[in-house]
Amino acid sequence: MNTKTKQKILIFGCGTIGGIIATRLSKVFDIFAYNINSKLVKKINKDGIKIIDRNNNINRAKFCISNKIEKIKNIDFDLVILTTKAYDTEMAAKTISKYLNFNKIISIQNGLNNAKIICKYMPYNSIYCGITTMAAQMLAYGQIKLFFPGIIYVSPYKSSLKSAVDIRNLFRKGGFITNIAKDYKQIIWPKLIFNSVMNPFTLITKSEYGIIKKCKEAQTLIKEAMAEGVSVTKGLGIKLYFNPYEIVRNIQYGKMNNFQYRGSMYYDIIKRKRTELDFITGEIINQANKLGIKVPTLKTIYQITKIIEKIS
Repeated sequence: MNTKTKQKILIFGCGTIGGIIATRLSKVFDIFAYNINSKLVKKINKDGIKIIDRNNNINRAKFCISNKIEKIKNIDFDLVILTTKAYDTEMAAKTISKYLNFNKIISIQNGLNNAKIICKYMPYNSIYCGITTMAAQMLAYGQIKLFFPGIIYVSPYKSSLKSAVDIRNLFRKGGFITNIAKDYKQIIWPKLIFNSVMNPFTLITKSEYGIIKKCKEAQTLIKEAMAEGVSVTKGLGIKLYFNPYEIVRNIQYGKMNNFQYRGSMYYDIIKRKRTELDFITGEIINQANKLGIKVPTLKTIYQITKIIEKIS
């Protein structure tokens, strides 16, 4: 990346997580953003973004955001950060490869196969994978509640580990706690397992993550379902970078207080939007079926959530 001039970074799909990343990085880099939602774009261009953390501290930022790709197609970006929903990855990859000039791209998305899809349209050595454990909700256009700041993990898709150092340092300059993993599967899978259980769980129970602290039945169900996900990674020979159930324990034992978050699937349903269920829980079940591994709890969670999705 060019370190002699202020780096230009594009947040492609500037929703909840993208908005937080854009706000933090705008303090040190030239930030541009793209989102197809014209109402969101209009609001951010007018008033900027306001991030409210769990202590009610407010962080504000203004940056250039557009819903017209032609307005940013002649800019040379050092990095594109892709934060769209998993079901929009193919559309996003096509658009980025066709219209934009960039050095590197990192997918910070839910789901398993985003990098594989991106690789159909871009050189593999320009692609990086990332996840974040932050939890946040968009309260209104341009207004985001950050429940938990979390950690960002980055990894090269198929290039050298050293090549990801610049991206890690970039996020750290923006104030994010950021770690590097050698194998992208090591970071994608623990987030996938956590989301495969917790996102549907809060939707099914109509509860917040905080239910973990007071309901033993919830603790048992979540533990069983996540153990099934871990069994799939063992079948695939993947060593997880972190234990997804550790996040559950942290909530259970009060290390993550005031946890009123309900997961993205819940917020998608109440907004009558499509969920990422098939790209998260459904994808683990697909992998389990290929390996001949039984995941009955995950299948039940998937089926109940699918029913809710269809009738909502």
